Amino acid sequence: GILELAASGYGAFATKMEEAHALVNLKVEYDDLKGLPTGHFVVVQGISADENTVSIADPLKNNPMASSQYYEVDIHRLINSIMLGMVTYDANLLIIRPKK
Repeated sequence: GILELAASGYGAFATKMEEAHALVNLKVEYDDLKGLPTGHFVVVQGISADENTVSIADPLKNNPMASSQYYEVDIHRLINSIMLGMVTYDANLLIIRPKK
């Protein structure tokens, strides 16, 4: 994903996805290009002027955080999510910037 973060239930979500694939006899292939996506990722698409909240784009349709796939979270919640992912080895962070 563009930006993967540790989200509440990431490990459980990935496990459920693998179980669902097994139930319908799909082959789970761990390949960045040919495999099916597992887990949860979000895109941090902006930050408020006062730098207290960040705008999130989330492809997860049944999202426990908001009624929409676009929402704002407190910057401290985002930082804590990233740190939780770091200590549990359950997240990756990819920063994409335009060329200068």
